[in-house]
Amino acid sequence: MKLIRSLMLMLLCFPAILFAQKDNVVFSKDFNVTTSEPYQVIDGSDKDYFYDHAGHSIAVKTDHETVYVQRFDTKMMKEVGRKEYDDLPKGAQPQDLIYIGGKLYYIYLVIDTRGDDTNTLYAREIDINSGIMKNPVILFKSKGPTMKSESIDKKSLFSGGGLRILSYMSTDSSKILFNYRREPLEKKDSKNYDILGFFVFDSGLKKVWGDEVKMPYTEKDMNNLAYCVSKDGDAHMLLYKNDTKTYELLNIKNVKELKTNKIDIDSKLVFQKFNIREDISGNLNCSGFYANGLEFKMVGMSGGRLSMNVNGIKNFTMDMTGKILSTHDYEFPIELINQNTSLKNQEKNEKRDEKGKLGINDLVMRNVIINEDGSTYFVGEQFWIQQATSMTGASSSSIDYIYRDVVITKIDKDGKLLWMKKMDKNQTSEKVNNSLGFRFIHNDNFDYVLFLDNKKNFDKDKDHEGKAYIDGRDAYLNAYKIDAKTGESNKNILFDLDDIQGKAAYQFKVSRLFDVGKSNFMLEVYMKSKKDMMVKMELK
Repeated sequence: MKLIRSLMLMLLCFPAILFAQKDNVVFSKDFNVTTSEPYQVIDGSDKDYFYDHAGHSIAVKTDHETVYVQRFDTKMMKEVGRKEYDDLPKGAQPQDLIYIGGKLYYIYLVIDTRGDDTNTLYAREIDINSGIMKNPVILFKSKGPTMKSESIDKKSLFSGGGLRILSYMSTDSSKILFNYRREPLEKKDSKNYDILGFFVFDSGLKKVWGDEVKMPYTEKDMNNLAYCVSKDGDAHMLLYKNDTKTYELLNIKNVKELKTNKIDIDSKLVFQKFNIREDISGNLNCSGFYANGLEFKMVGMSGGRLSMNVNGIKNFTMDMTGKILSTHDYEFPIELINQNTSLKNQEKNEKRDEKGKLGINDLVMRNVIINEDGSTYFVGEQFWIQQATSMTGASSSSIDYIYRDVVITKIDKDGKLLWMKKMDKNQTSEKVNNSLGFRFIHNDNFDYVLFLDNKKNFDKDKDHEGKAYIDGRDAYLNAYKIDAKTGESNKNILFDLDDIQGKAAYQFKVSRLFDVGKSNFMLEVYMKSKKDMMVKMELK
C-alpha cells in the first residue's frame, strides 16, 4: 500500500516537475518576439518569401496550378492583400523566386508530356507594390527531356522529385545563368557525351545568348564541379577529368566557342562541390571543402556508407585562362574539430590526428557569401543519408537524414583567415523534410544561424554532445548570434514552438524564415483551424 501511495504521489508531482524544468529555461533577452493575429491559411507545396525593404513582405505560394501572391505589412504585423492566379498550365513546376534589376520574377517549368517531353521555362513578373502578377514570358525551351538536378542545395533537396533548372547570378547582379542537363543519349557512361543547357539573360530578363552545349569529354571521363556567369555574360564551368586526374576550366561564350584550360590544383585532394564566382577584379574565385580521401563507415551491423573526411577549405583565384593567381588552404585545427564534442570523441580525434586522418566528416558547402568589403564567408553543414537494414526476424530497412554541426569560416579580402567557428547542432529525420537544417542570415555587425533544437539541450554541458532533435518532436527555435568581426558567438533560445505567446505553432520549415531588415527576422507558421500566423523576432 505504501508503494502505491508513493507512486501516486510521484505521478501527481510529475507535471509540476515538467513545468519547473520549463521555467528554468532562459529565453533570449536580446530579441523581442511578437505575433500577428491568425489569418486564413493558403495551402501550397511550394512557398517562397521576399522582403521589399520598405516594410512589406511578399509570399508566393503554389498549389498545383494555382499561384497565390500574398502581401504582409511587417510593421503593423497584418496581411494587407492576396491575389489568386489559377492559370498555370497543368503540371507546372515552381523553380524559384528571383529578384534582379529591381524586379521580382516567379520562375516555373512546364513539361510537354504529350509530345517530346521538352521543358519550357517561364517567368512572370510580380509587381512588388500591388502583388499583381503579369503575363508569362517564355525564357527558353529545351530540345529534349532533362534530368533531375544533382545539386545539393535546399531547393533541389526538397523538390519532391521534381525537375530543377539551376540559376546562377553574376556578382554584380547584371546577368543570370540558367543551367540544366539533358537526359543521356547513350546508356553507357563511356560512350555518352553530356549535353548541358546554358542560357544567359540580362537584368531585365532579356536573352543574351543560350543553347545546348555538348561536353568535350564522356560522362565517364569528367565530373562537373561548379558553374557561374561573369558580368560580360560568359558562362564558366569547373570540371575534373578522371583519366588524367586534372582540373579544367571550361569557358563558354557561345556554342561555337568552347575553350578548356588546365588548372594547377593538387589532384590528390577530393572535392565534393566547388563554388566559383567572378571577383571585383574580373578574375574567378573558387572555393571548396577538400578531403584527403573517402572513408567507409559502418552503419549498425548490416552495412555502411562512404564518408568524406573534410580537412579544410581550399580557396584560389585564377584568370580566365585558368592561370592560378593566388591560393590559400585553411586547414581545420583540432581545437575547432573538438568544439562541442564529448571527451570520449576528443580522445578519438587525438588518435586520428596522429594518423593524419583528422577532419570533419560529411561537411557540405551550403553557402559562400562575398561581402562588399571583399571578405568572404564559407558556410558548411554536416549532412548525410544513412540507410540501415535489420536482420533480426523479418528483414527491414530504414533511411535517416542526418543534419549535424554548422561550420563557418571568414577570410578578409586578401585571403587572411579571420576566424573559424563550429556550432553544435544535431537533427534527424526519417523523411525528407525541410524543417531540419538551418538558416544563415548575414548582417553588417552580427550573423545568425537559426535552427530547431531538442528542448533537453538548453543547459547542455559543452563537453557533452547534444541530444538529437527528431523531426516532428517538441523543439525550441535557437539562434547562434555571431560577432561578424571576432567570430565570438552565443546561443539564444528565441521561443518554444508549443508556446509562442500562448499559441502553438505547426509545420515549421526553415524555408519560411526570412530577414526583414537588419537583425530582424520573420517566420510564418501554421495554426490549427486552417489559420497561419507570422512571428517576428527583433533584435533589441
